[in-house]
Amino acid sequence: MKCTVYKSLRQFDYYLYVPSEAGLSGLPEGLLSLLGDLNKVIELELHVQRKLAQADVVEVMRQINETGYFLQMPPCSESAPLVS
Repeated sequence: MKCTVYKSLRQFDYYLYVPSEAGLSGLPEGLLSLLGDLNKVIELELHVQRKLAQADVVEVMRQINETGYFLQMPPCSESAPLVS
């Protein structure tokens, strides 16, 4: 599965994985509003042998297939609230 990863400029350490062929079209408006401007980080091929730094590749692929995207968020921390 070929995907593109975007970094949110509004939410610290939030990354959005989407299928490369779909891009950002068709994503929920609420999600795009939450993330604000996005910077393209990388395009990569996802497969079960691939290692990702902060996410399980099988879960990433499952969520992309089911919802059209995967949102990687930083670990929960009381000192890092959402910025709106």
